[in-house]
Amino acid sequence: LCMSILADAMGALPTLIKVYFKPGSEDRTAWAMTFLAVLLNIFAVENWGSFQLVIYPLYMLIFMGAIAVLQWIPRKIS
Repeated sequence: LCMSILADAMGALPTLIKVYFKPGSEDRTAWAMTFLAVLLNIFAVENWGSFQLVIYPLYMLIFMGAIAVLQWIPRKIS
């Protein structure tokens, strides 16, 4: 499970960097909907005491949330 999350994070990192430097390069609606889906997935977790059941939805919430939020924050990159 941890190796799967690590591999997924390594794949998501380039997108996170791209969105940071070019916020308009990704479809905001698609990422907002993805974040909403992940947020709903968090509410589906029944056993918060189980590391295996909680870690992946939390990881997805953090990464998808970061990508969604970075697209909406205006900034100047020099």
